[in-house]
Amino acid sequence: MNPLITVTAILDQRSAYSLVDRLHIISDVLNFVGINYGMSISAQSSVIDEHGRQVIVHLQGYLVVDEEPFAVVPLVIDLVNDYPHRGPMVRIALNDDSHIVHPHPNLQRPSSFVKDVDHVVHWEYPNSNLCELVDVLKNLFRSQTPILRKLEYCHCSAIFTDACSLCLFYCFNSQLQ
Repeated sequence: MNPLITVTAILDQRSAYSLVDRLHIISDVLNFVGINYGMSISAQSSVIDEHGRQVIVHLQGYLVVDEEPFAVVPLVIDLVNDYPHRGPMVRIALNDDSHIVHPHPNLQRPSSFVKDVDHVVHWEYPNSNLCELVDVLKNLFRSQTPILRKLEYCHCSAIFTDACSLCLFYCFNSQLQ
C-alpha cells in the first residue's frame, strides 16, 4: 500500500493534530520509508506502551547496519500519540527464532528496547527526525552489533553477524538457490 495513503489515513482518524504537526509527521515518515525501503507501515491504534501512550504508527523492517561485512538488525519504531513532540520508541524485533546473544549497552533486557540514545533522549521538535535517528542507530550498532541467532536458517546460527563469513556466504547462497 502507498505509504502516503497509509499515514494520511492514520492521521485522519485523529483530529488532535494541528496541520503543522500532521505535515511534519507525514513528511518525516515518508522520508524515512523512502530511504529505508524494507520498512513497512501500519496503524496500531489499540496498542498502548508501558507509559500509557497510544501507538499511532508502527514501522517495522530491517536496518542495514553494514554492507561489508553484511549486518542487519530487525527494527521496530513506534510513533506514539505525542509524536512529533516526543521521540519514538525503538526496539529490536525479536521473535521465537531470534534473540540477542551478546548484551548491548543500549538495549534493555529482556524487552529489547533501545535506551539511552541521545537522539531519542534529547528529541527536539521540529529539528529531530526519523532519518537522523536511523543514522544514529546505524553508527551505534555498527560499532557493536547485537548478535542475533536464527537457528532455522543457518548451520552455525550466526546469520546476522560478521563473526562467521562462511556462514553468511553459505546462508545467502543457499537462499538464492
